[in-house]
Amino acid sequence: MNRLMCVLIFPWLQFLPYAANSEDSIYWDMERAIEHALNNRVELRIEKLQGRELQKAKDEKLSEFYPRLDFETDLKHRPESDPYVPIEIDAVVNGQPILINEEPVSVLVTNNPPEFSSRSSIELAWNVYKGGHDLAKVRETRQKIEGQNLAEAIVEKDIIRETIVAFTELLKVQLLEDNKKNELRYWQDNLDMSKQMLVSGGISNIDYQRIQLNYEEVKIEKLKIEQDLRRRSTLFLSVIGVSDSEPFNRIVSANFDELPTLKRMLSYQLDISTLRLDELATRIGSADEVVKQQRSDYLPEIDLYASYGHYGRSRENVFDAIVDRGSNDTQYGVRLRWNIFNGLKTSARMHRAIAEKERISLERIQKRLENEVSKREKEITVSLVNKKIQLAEQKLDMLYSEERLAYTKWKSLHEITELKYREAKLKLMEAETELKVLKLDYYISVIELASVGGNPQSY
Repeated sequence: MNRLMCVLIFPWLQFLPYAANSEDSIYWDMERAIEHALNNRVELRIEKLQGRELQKAKDEKLSEFYPRLDFETDLKHRPESDPYVPIEIDAVVNGQPILINEEPVSVLVTNNPPEFSSRSSIELAWNVYKGGHDLAKVRETRQKIEGQNLAEAIVEKDIIRETIVAFTELLKVQLLEDNKKNELRYWQDNLDMSKQMLVSGGISNIDYQRIQLNYEEVKIEKLKIEQDLRRRSTLFLSVIGVSDSEPFNRIVSANFDELPTLKRMLSYQLDISTLRLDELATRIGSADEVVKQQRSDYLPEIDLYASYGHYGRSRENVFDAIVDRGSNDTQYGVRLRWNIFNGLKTSARMHRAIAEKERISLERIQKRLENEVSKREKEITVSLVNKKIQLAEQKLDMLYSEERLAYTKWKSLHEITELKYREAKLKLMEAETELKVLKLDYYISVIELASVGGNPQSY
């Protein structure tokens, strides 16, 4: 019974490390990796935030077309002068002095009595003409929003491209590791068999040492591939936005047949170069609107306005009585402002805006030329990899025939040893891995070609 339990439980123990770790530590397929990258890459979040900022900036520019209502109030209080300087004057009523015991009465007052004043006004103003300045600002912001949408699409497509490439590169290394493990087992078996044959005299000591040396070389190559696998795993996790996880040696599905088809990869529409050219075109349009804004500064501004104000003041007279004085003011009309001369500042800003527009136009031309050169280079790469695949398929067919022939010579005809047959079988396995790796290289080269506007369907 205990032996039966061990047989049933032991095969599942290999999965315990994955169950004990987080979700990011399990196998990733390409679709899940792309989804995770789009949800977690910081660059895409930043682009989306910038898009929302530009939407608010457009609302701010549109507010310039509405009238403006201002309210203003001003309260002032002035105390007595300091230091206190008294002034003695005779008290008079109706031009007659006040007498007490037939003596005139005098009073003391300050030379600057306290005073309180207030002023309040409300004004409605509407800028009805500004030389097209505000309209150019709105159009500039709309161009920036369109460019930002394109920039967001560029980042999104680039993340998808990076994820596909990183996933495929990691899968390549895993295939190479699998092949190297098989090769190491092959040389281990050969080494064990050669020990027996050496004792029986079936092989020489030199042949045995050669097999032992090959075994050690394969071990070293396997260690190098494992180091490359860890590096590729870390890079892959970084690309998909997982930065705080310890990568396993195996984090993507190693089944080559489960890899999405090339048609599925290309369905993401990864023509990034065209999007970049379109984004530069929106920047040219935005720069053109800036030029129009600077030109509008040569034209006058016209405002319609209407205002109402009240002014009041009170102070103490010599008899401590309060004196109120107030007035109301109502105005309306048309206000014209025209900057005739400002030291050539407007001209300098306009020419700087024109130069910026020309710079972006030249940058777009240069980017188009670079895309054409890059497209030709990647087309050559795709063509070369395609030819390598054809040669690898021919080589695989040849090695398959040799492996069948070697099996017959070993098993039926007894013309060769098992070591010779196993050598033919190893070459066949290496050729199968080489063909898979070349197909992955072909996928990567086609994806890179699609990202610069090439036509992968022609290959």
